[in-house]
Amino acid sequence: MIKRFLSKIDSTQKSGIINLLLKPLSMLLSFFYMPLLISYLGIEKYGLWATILTVISWINYCDIGVGQGLRNLLTIELTKKIYEQARSSISTAYVILSIVSFVFLVISVIVICCFDINKLFNTSLAIKLPLLASCFFVCINFILALSNMILYSLQLSEIVPIRNCIAQLINIVGIKILSIYSTENLLYVSILFGLSTSITYLSSTFNLIRRYKFIRISVSYFDSQKIKEISNIGIKFFLIQIPLIVLMAIDNILITNQYGSSITTSYSVVNSAFSAVYALLAAFIVPYWSQTTTAVTQKNIGWIKQAAIKLNIVAIVFSVFLIALAVFFEPLAKFWVGKDLIYPTGLIPLVCCFYILLSIISVNVQIINGTGYLNIQVVMNILMGIFYIPLAVYLSKDCGYGVIGIKMAGVIFKFLAVVIYPLNLFFIIKKLERERKNENLFSV
Repeated sequence: MIKRFLSKIDSTQKSGIINLLLKPLSMLLSFFYMPLLISYLGIEKYGLWATILTVISWINYCDIGVGQGLRNLLTIELTKKIYEQARSSISTAYVILSIVSFVFLVISVIVICCFDINKLFNTSLAIKLPLLASCFFVCINFILALSNMILYSLQLSEIVPIRNCIAQLINIVGIKILSIYSTENLLYVSILFGLSTSITYLSSTFNLIRRYKFIRISVSYFDSQKIKEISNIGIKFFLIQIPLIVLMAIDNILITNQYGSSITTSYSVVNSAFSAVYALLAAFIVPYWSQTTTAVTQKNIGWIKQAAIKLNIVAIVFSVFLIALAVFFEPLAKFWVGKDLIYPTGLIPLVCCFYILLSIISVNVQIINGTGYLNIQVVMNILMGIFYIPLAVYLSKDCGYGVIGIKMAGVIFKFLAVVIYPLNLFFIIKKLERERKNENLFSV
């Protein structure tokens, strides 16, 4: 029965379904991991750790768009079967990111050592060493994460969640061991988190090199001309990524700075629960980006239209699950975390609304990213990056909404995006149809 079902769907849907089936395993591991971590670190230090993760995640996304630029370029080269060019693109990307990673590491060390980090995090706890350790591993993984982009281009996206599950399992075992020999040590947690990710990335990279000759990285294959090809679209992805990080990650900073680490923990639990459901959708749609790039290269506009319709239906289905989670959240959270937490009034439905809007946005953006037409996204995300923090502060402090006001700002921007991006995709598809029609006329 399973074989018969799989034979009726295309390779993109197969990858999406495999990703979707693997995601519950990741969620199950997270289910065990978060309570263990809260128990080991305590409420305040866990809130601080959640904020540290937010800060260091900024570095992960500051690759000046090299990763996403490589993903689109490599997909095109593999579709056209120009493997020497593919090897040159991969090698060039690794060289660029090695340089960028070194620069970020130096800047991070200077900032952490020379500025009052404790004031930023609103804590008296020792935080510099955990931050330094985290930044070191993030910069290493910054480079190694290119293996994910290669897997996406090879239409092997299902390997990425397998790698993530292994990293989570290492973290769980590591936390259990740390609980035996130490207590509330942020430095040990930072090292464990970074090391587990590095191990799995390295394993994935070596497996790719062993299976595919054109992935063997070599400085001799570095091509300065490739920098332009990667950066043409990569810079646009970079301009999109930075404001998104502000919108998605600044919440923890604002909440910690204004209301303390304990409130951050409550917010983090709510956000983690809803993001876990959203992650199922995100896992399913991952293969559609690179497959859209392939479809554009092959002028298969019909596939793009059908994919867009199917993905929007899937987003609606997932929205129902998000609403159900909002209804039953508090008893489920108590069972999950093992203790009662205080949730600001209105936070749960507001976070639910945020992730419903994000689901609809994501399925459209996944197709848009694959087409490479990113100008509308660039403008929208720059505007969000500029106005989000002032609006969040205004709603939380000046209007007196507190923590709710911070999340309310995110919902407002997501509502604008949920109107604009589907329209943007509609006009992109029309443009691609006109281009194909014109090419057919000239060929005749």
